[in-house]
Amino acid sequence: MRIAAACAAAGDPASLRGGPCFTFPERLGADFPSPLPLLLSDAEGRSAARELARPDNWRPGEWAEPVSGAAGEWAMAVRDGSPVSICHTPAAAWSRRARHGKGVLFYSTTADNHASRSVARTLDLAPLGRIWTVR
Repeated sequence: MRIAAACAAAGDPASLRGGPCFTFPERLGADFPSPLPLLLSDAEGRSAARELARPDNWRPGEWAEPVSGAAGEWAMAVRDGSPVSICHTPAAAWSRRARHGKGVLFYSTTADNHASRSVARTLDLAPLGRIWTVR
């Protein structure tokens, strides 16, 4: 924490926050273990999603958006013909889309966000360093 010590020594009253920063590998695998079947928002997944029972907390017009592809990339965990969880920014789909025209993709979080750091570990992202915010 030399940065924090330097700010304190300079008498800077700004708050300093930091956390780890990672890079995505060139190709991120899409196959992660799941206790439930997963659908992805490709043509096959959208077709299968049209056959699912609409979740009670979704209005008919809302449900048409993901199954038509209008809601962008998604992944759905399914049980007994119904979606039980929907992620609208699955990392594998996001990284393929975001990488277009970019050499490196970064992922950063705060030091105390354990869930986000767990995502980075699960995806096997490469540690790069720390990112700091001074306010």
